[in-house]
Amino acid sequence: MESVEQWKTCPMIFGVGVDLVEIARIEDSFRKFPGRFEQKIFTEVERAYCSRMPIPAQHYAARFAAKEACLKALGTGKARGIGWRDIGIVNLDSGQPVLVITGRAREIGDACHITAAHVSLSHTRGHSMAAVVLECADGDSPADALNQEAARTIARLQNPAG
Repeated sequence: MESVEQWKTCPMIFGVGVDLVEIARIEDSFRKFPGRFEQKIFTEVERAYCSRMPIPAQHYAARFAAKEACLKALGTGKARGIGWRDIGIVNLDSGQPVLVITGRAREIGDACHITAAHVSLSHTRGHSMAAVVLECADGDSPADALNQEAARTIARLQNPAG
């Protein structure tokens, strides 16, 4: 039987968040606020990715759901100074979506010893959804190899000639 001391070094679930978005709501926001909605809510990398897709609103909706799910997993909701673009999705070359947490959301995650973030996205014709799981290890410094790989992917996408 494992001792409680051993558990302290094992990753533990800090929070879980799930969100479901109607794609039509995202399309309505595009019509009501042309260009502004995308600029305010989504990172440059997210906008570039979604705009290349056959049905952009479907992918925007999944990313919006991921932002909401992450806020739920952090336990903050849209509060404490977190901006929409502090949470983003980058797809690795394999297609795997990776949650990228920056700014105030990252500060809060670091203070909570978040060590890993997992995200899953899915959609149908009418809805997109996301699930986020945040891990922590009490006393460990944040270590996020996926965020580092995502940062390299972002740099490559922003500077394709480099």
